Amino acid sequence: MSDQPQDLHPIVGAVTAARESLKGVRDVQPVFMSPAAQTDAVTSIAALEGMLAELKLRVLAASGDAADQAGARDVGAWLAHLTQADSSMARAEAHLATALDRKWSRVAAGMAEGTVSAEQARAIVAGLDNLPDRVGTEVLAKAEEQLVDYARDYRPSELRRLARHILDVVAPEIAEAEAAKRLEAEEQRAREKTRLSLRPVGDGTTRLSGMIPDEAAARLRAYLEAFTSPRKAKDAPTGEEDRIPTPVGSAGRSAR
Repeated sequence: MSDQPQDLHPIVGAVTAARESLKGVRDVQPVFMSPAAQTDAVTSIAALEGMLAELKLRVLAASGDAADQAGARDVGAWLAHLTQADSSMARAEAHLATALDRKWSRVAAGMAEGTVSAEQARAIVAGLDNLPDRVGTEVLAKAEEQLVDYARDYRPSELRRLARHILDVVAPEIAEAEAAKRLEAEEQRAREKTRLSLRPVGDGTTRLSGMIPDEAAARLRAYLEAFTSPRKAKDAPTGEEDRIPTPVGSAGRSAR
């Protein structure tokens, strides 16, 4: 018969049992394990870490009342206080917990199965959150499913790259349209930021400063390079070109 109280919540009971089980091997040295057993242990522990992380996030997603009762500003602040975690890390965990609970259930299921690690989940969710809602719930669901499947073979850094191009895989016709919209938005932002000023210094020179779109900058650079190219006077001896100097570091080029 179990010694645990009858009103103990199943989640608390499972975690308590796991802690007690781990205490049983606290002093067991793995040096005597066979290579096969060590491989199996590390693989199983990694899967267990993902399962525990999902359980923790699931509890966090439902802990608003506990945070309020403790007088915490939010669940992230409550978690930081409980676990002595850095506030930024605690907030990130609380954000991930909310995202999994409200939107990305397939990612949560992958963690619960032990096939998606916490770091992989963060990479996947970040990529999915960057997808525009206008692509539709069906496309978002396909993207989530595909990225969860990728987690079996790819690391978090690789998943982040795959997530940036996931529409090319699950909805190539939408991906092309979205790429055009992103380019148009980027160009619009560049135009909104454009500014240019010419300010006389007072010593015969003028200071030029500003911010312009990349396309315009490329044309301006070509004009300036043509302007600063060697100009040789008719009566100047060979090698005595009249040059306008280009400072070191300008556009990644050395001084002329």
